[in-house]
Amino acid sequence: DKGVLVAGFMIHRAVHAAREDVRAVFHTHHPDTVAVSTLKCGLLPCSLEACVVLATHSKTRHTFEGVSTSIDECDRIARDLGPSALTMTLDNHGVIACGNTLPHALRNLWLYTKACTYQVRALAAAGGNIDQLILVPQIIVDETVEREAKNQTMGALGETEFAAWMRGPAC
Repeated sequence: DKGVLVAGFMIHRAVHAAREDVRAVFHTHHPDTVAVSTLKCGLLPCSLEACVVLATHSKTRHTFEGVSTSIDECDRIARDLGPSALTMTLDNHGVIACGNTLPHALRNLWLYTKACTYQVRALAAAGGNIDQLILVPQIIVDETVEREAKNQTMGALGETEFAAWMRGPAC
């Protein structure tokens, strides 16, 4: 018997307890998601993936509170995620990605991670100067938000990607 990782359990518990629509939750400390979680600017609209993520991203970031072992923090995580967001930045910690199915949640995690990787590489190439980045115009971000909101209601999001991931790389 290995027991339960309390910190991991608390983060997942917070989401599942607050959101009936969420059936799968991922939380990761991927280096690029943690890097972006330390930036005051957060995730920037500097790629297609970022625009798609921003469509369902929490408007609130969850402030780092140390190792997540408190029931009280569960309430704050749920509040910060809100009633409809599918991804949320955990300051200095990484990301939570959710979905109504495992493939849906994995799609959201994959998109968030790709967006962070592109942003980290773009910032490195720009010498850390955000002003050197070409950000997607707000009108395009808004259109992507509208399109993704429609996609979220169509169901089966992530199923195609999940099936391809299960097949493995093409030869």
